[in-house]
Amino acid sequence: MAANLKKEERKAERAAKGDGGQRFSIDLKWLFAALGLALIVFSSVIIGVKVSVDHFTQHDRIVEREKPASLPGPIVQIINDGIVNLKGGRYCRFACSLQFAADKELFPEGGGGSEGKKANPLVQYEALLKDTTMATISKHEASWLLDPENKEKLKLQLQVVLNNHLKEMHELAGEEAKKKPFPQIFKVYFTSFVIS
Repeated sequence: MAANLKKEERKAERAAKGDGGQRFSIDLKWLFAALGLALIVFSSVIIGVKVSVDHFTQHDRIVEREKPASLPGPIVQIINDGIVNLKGGRYCRFACSLQFAADKELFPEGGGGSEGKKANPLVQYEALLKDTTMATISKHEASWLLDPENKEKLKLQLQVVLNNHLKEMHELAGEEAKKKPFPQIFKVYFTSFVIS
């Protein structure tokens, strides 16, 4: 009987405290806080995995070198002292030259654009070449560009992207222009490349 009285007294104490006689008291605000924290952690993990996968697959995509149209032709410096912002807040200062595929109609002996020669065929493509080169470099992070192997991947990527843009521009030209050849990139060179 004394044991029953003690149980009744404990029940009465719990009821007075507000837990209704239950053995375990769970405060709803702590439950919601724990669920919210779990949701935030879970979302962060999912987003982190997605960003990591996107980042690594973007840079490690295999860029195939296009088969050169012919033999190597003239080398033209398109950017002497370019500066671009990179992903992550750093920047790259570089100089870039392009070697075009040899084409006697586009680049007569002695180069294109000298006195007594045909006009330089690259003038109409100059803005496209510069803009595309700078935009392509700025898509990368400094840590990725510091790896020499990745710098070679960047050169191949630039060759493919620039050739695609040149081809696209040529296809949009009039019928008369389509009969003429258009310049194709044989190789990309960085004559300076500094990341700060």
